[in-house]
Amino acid sequence: MRKLTHRERRILQGGGLTAAVVLVFFFVVEPFNEARASIPAELETKAKLLQRSKQLLSQRDYYRSRSEEIERRVQQYESRFIEAENSSDATTQVELAVRELASRLGITISRSSRVQERVLDDRYAKITLRVNLRADLRQVLEFVHALSTYPKFLKVENMELRVSRVKGKRRLNPSIHVSGLIQLSPESGISTRGGT
Repeated sequence: MRKLTHRERRILQGGGLTAAVVLVFFFVVEPFNEARASIPAELETKAKLLQRSKQLLSQRDYYRSRSEEIERRVQQYESRFIEAENSSDATTQVELAVRELASRLGITISRSSRVQERVLDDRYAKITLRVNLRADLRQVLEFVHALSTYPKFLKVENMELRVSRVKGKRRLNPSIHVSGLIQLSPESGISTRGGT
């Protein structure tokens, strides 16, 4: 290996120094400048977040009272749910309520059948009963009104009106889906895989 001349050594030293300066610039100075430039934007973002947090803290009583009001309303609605251990008991309660109202209004129930319950989310399920009636229009309207004002939440979801002729007279044969809600518990016996 030959010995480097004084000039070649100076060129190598100059090149090494230039490379070192370039490396320091790209790996130390430039990241530092970028970080320093981003500090004002970061501070502004944090100041806005702090201001929003202070505003929320100043309104905590309002949000607490709204939360309590919403909780009371949820409890009011849930108190109108059917209280049953399982969907079979709930369907029986819906059927008893429907039969009681129909009897009070002089309506004949020709047939009733259970519709598969439907899990609405992890907390609630809808119980539905299909009821075929023999009634006139006034009785049907009174029946629907009685269901809507019943102490437990009962809802008419689907109604089909069929007209038949018996001995020359028209007779209404409504078919109604009456639904109620139950609150699920782990022991409720209702699958949470989803209903129909």
